[in-house]
Amino acid sequence: MAICQLCVEQPDIECDMRFHHTSVLFIKINLSLFVFWLAGCSYHYDQGQLLEAEKRWEESAIEYRLAFVEDPEDSDIIEALDRVNPKVAEENMTRYREYLAKQQYHKAFRRLEAAAALAPELQEAQDELKQWTRVLVAGKVLFTFERGHSEIGLAEQMQFQIWITNPVGETLKADIAYENGLFFTEDLLYRHTSMDFGRYSLDAIGLSVTRKAANNFDRQTFRKFINFRVIPPAQVSGSAEILSGAVQSVANHRSQFIKNTPEDAPWNPLGILRYQMTFANQRILVDTSAERLEFVPEALYINREQSRAFVDFGVYQVTLDSQTKWWHIQRKHYASRNDDYFYTLNNNLALNPYFFYKEGAFQYVLAPRSQE
Repeated sequence: MAICQLCVEQPDIECDMRFHHTSVLFIKINLSLFVFWLAGCSYHYDQGQLLEAEKRWEESAIEYRLAFVEDPEDSDIIEALDRVNPKVAEENMTRYREYLAKQQYHKAFRRLEAAAALAPELQEAQDELKQWTRVLVAGKVLFTFERGHSEIGLAEQMQFQIWITNPVGETLKADIAYENGLFFTEDLLYRHTSMDFGRYSLDAIGLSVTRKAANNFDRQTFRKFINFRVIPPAQVSGSAEILSGAVQSVANHRSQFIKNTPEDAPWNPLGILRYQMTFANQRILVDTSAERLEFVPEALYINREQSRAFVDFGVYQVTLDSQTKWWHIQRKHYASRNDDYFYTLNNNLALNPYFFYKEGAFQYVLAPRSQE
């Protein structure tokens, strides 16, 4: 009979030889399986192969990427990714064209970016990327009011918002921060000229209120404090051609806005607003019977080389008149650098690519009235 080594080393311990040796054998077998798994067996790689055989390219690519995370130096996994990534890119391009035809621009752009990342050599994707421009829309809203909270006191959630209409007629909704009044949102435009970027306009400023309805679902309403009814110009004239080959910093341009001139009185916009715009000598001349500019941005920075634009709405003061219960709006002037919200926004490193311009920094001004 074989002698158990454990019994030899520790004779005071009773040993069930059959149980002991079976346990040792089980441990050895499992250790062998573990070593075999470490040697390169990958569940995700095997799943990727099965999905690839069924021509389920996107799903197989996901499995291969998971396998790559486990073993980034495995040549079989690398070859598999090289094999399926171009097919996934082609599928993304097909979906990109479909979304583009439906004018679902954000979904389209995500598919295009994915295709370009998966297959950098795909020329169609690279060419299409050049047709898109990322746009940052930003500004600041300050509120002044004494009353008006009682009617919204039972709301589950409240959020100040600003609504902005983009050049293709879509409404962009941006939350206004309670702490400092800042707002910003990003937009995407496809095959637009530099002058088209001037078409952004303010739609409304108000309060988004969420309450629980009787069926326990959330019911959201938007109470407009300021409501602009703007009819955009049929066309924008003038020229926004490149003036210099040098890329310049937005921060270096901000001193242009410091002024000590009196501000316009607070204004309650009523009725429909019509206007025309002309690009001329780094200015955007706005011809409107309202003789006010709160409904258009304060400045526009364009950098077509980097496919970026920054639409700056400046700083608004929104005030509730305690007697009339009407809300009024006015654009604030910057008496000093500290009044400019941009320097706070500039601390957001994720937005830094927007803060350079090449074509120009255009300021919106009232068009001179013709003397008749």
